Amino acid sequence: MGQASTKNGIHSDDKVVNKMSYEKMLTLSRSALITLNAELRLTGASSSIEQLTGYTSQKLIETPYLDLVVASYHQKFHDRLTQNQPAQFDYPLKHQDGHWVWIRHTSEKQADNSYQCMLQDISQYKASHGTVENERSLLRTIIDNLPAAIHATDTDGNFIFSNPVHADLLGQDKPDTILGQKGSDFLPEALSAHFEKQDTQVMTTGEVLITEELIRLDEQTQFWVNATKMPMHNNNGIIEGVIGITRDVSEQKHAQQQLSASEARNRALLNALPDMMFVVRRDGIITEFRSSLEVEALGVDETVIGTPFAEAGFPQALVDEAQLFLVIVVSSRHSTYKLLRM
Repeated sequence: MGQASTKNGIHSDDKVVNKMSYEKMLTLSRSALITLNAELRLTGASSSIEQLTGYTSQKLIETPYLDLVVASYHQKFHDRLTQNQPAQFDYPLKHQDGHWVWIRHTSEKQADNSYQCMLQDISQYKASHGTVENERSLLRTIIDNLPAAIHATDTDGNFIFSNPVHADLLGQDKPDTILGQKGSDFLPEALSAHFEKQDTQVMTTGEVLITEELIRLDEQTQFWVNATKMPMHNNNGIIEGVIGITRDVSEQKHAQQQLSASEARNRALLNALPDMMFVVRRDGIITEFRSSLEVEALGVDETVIGTPFAEAGFPQALVDEAQLFLVIVVSSRHSTYKLLRM
């Protein structure tokens, strides 16, 4: 066998081996090298282009490359490729059998206006990325439709997330209009400083802060809120900001205040009555008691709550009368219930 010819000290068969190894590496990495001329026609392609497109490199020579690119990406491809600097971008190629192959394209323009390009199959990445994007979109839809104001700030207090309820709370129509700004850009100075102090506490301690307080935006606008603030950690466990969830609880607070006021009025009316009053469960235990001057003389006070009525120190005649009424009331409502004798 004759020896392989040499040129400049390099064996020609070494070149063949190197080219075969290089092609194999491209195939294993699902990548390909191509060359495009100024008219964006293929003038060269590694054999590994076949696994990306289904066409052999020989078949593709002189083919307009845009024939392989999905039509809706033609303009983006042209604009990114023809800029006078190295470019990297993603787009789908049409495989011979009809399916799409997502490509990460890296290229550089040459002195002769041709383009040297590396194509890498990222379909698997795009599939998993698409799943993440769908989940993120679903989560965003849920957050945007919750009745609570939800926001996130970075360590400098800049808003990096806001849902519609939070934006409306700050007097803005859209959440995007407040991103990158601070609470001080929308809120009174004292209120903004109050919230900043809370955020600092959360980031310093790393603990969740839950508050219920009256918020005054101005002399005419005030409302009660229940707010939860929690530290926002990155993948390394470092606190990078604060997540806040705020709910308007004004209606509940007003209802609670009205109920308390109503109970206070009723209690005042009862206290104004001269009669002794008490509440006894069906088992004869006293659950509520209001004294009178007559009973005070017997030495009976509120300490009788929780004790059997028969053992509270009342006169036997009163005990017998009360037991009779209890039997009548219980029997009329629960015919099968028998009151225990006291």
